[in-house]
Amino acid sequence: MGAHKPSTDFFVKITNQVHDFHPSSAFIIGDSLTADIQGGNNAGIDSVWFNPRNLVNKTPAVPTYQVKNYEEILKILSK
Repeated sequence: MGAHKPSTDFFVKITNQVHDFHPSSAFIIGDSLTADIQGGNNAGIDSVWFNPRNLVNKTPAVPTYQVKNYEEILKILSK
């Protein structure tokens, strides 16, 4: 692929493969603040930080949502 998270190029290559993709209608779910969440920040896509151990965020990455379990993800999806 040639690009890796958190590079914006990574997300552009992925989202270009999805027909009619709109960043405002999507979010990234991940457990890595420095790859997944920062990548979402860089690409302008909302993010969900899967944080079951309730770790403290000591990075500049800012998740849109933070969840501890899969049920919380389902609640976000149902909004």
